[in-house]
Amino acid sequence: MARLVFAAIMALLLAVGLSSLRACQVSADKATARQVGPANLVVLDDKSVLLATDGAITQQLVDWMRTPGADRRRFEIGGRMFAAGSATPLPAASNRVIRLVEMLQAYPDVNTRVIGETQSSGVPARDQRLSEERAKAAVGLLVKFGADRRRLSITGEGASHPRYAPNSPQAAFNDRIVLELAKTR
Repeated sequence: MARLVFAAIMALLLAVGLSSLRACQVSADKATARQVGPANLVVLDDKSVLLATDGAITQQLVDWMRTPGADRRRFEIGGRMFAAGSATPLPAASNRVIRLVEMLQAYPDVNTRVIGETQSSGVPARDQRLSEERAKAAVGLLVKFGADRRRLSITGEGASHPRYAPNSPQAAFNDRIVLELAKTR
């Protein structure tokens, strides 16, 4: 009887283990399918290692940080960071921010202005307030994951710099966070 119970427990553990392994494989396949290009392991200045996909913001940031003389540059954090009309970050926003924090920690001579932008609601004061709240929320996430608050500043630009026409199907992508990085030396 004890052997039968032991065998049943082992079979259950094996089934759970295989199911988890299969779920990891599916997740990895989905992540690979979204990559812009081949991925590279990048050794940052502080000797930490980061996986950077060619063409993605991670690789663009590392390339810029390593380029002598490139004092200031803007980068857009891709993907949806907030639900429409909200300054509460979506769960997926944390994944984007974690990599950014790792890079900021590796390059202490870079300051970051976090710029919130939004699609037009037709009320400029509301758009301005929402963009500022989003910038503050993004800074809150950066600090939560280890960024130095003293190296971060906040700006809201409302709906003043739309990438897409206000009534277009892509208008929701005007809700975004832009980073302006500046080298201090």
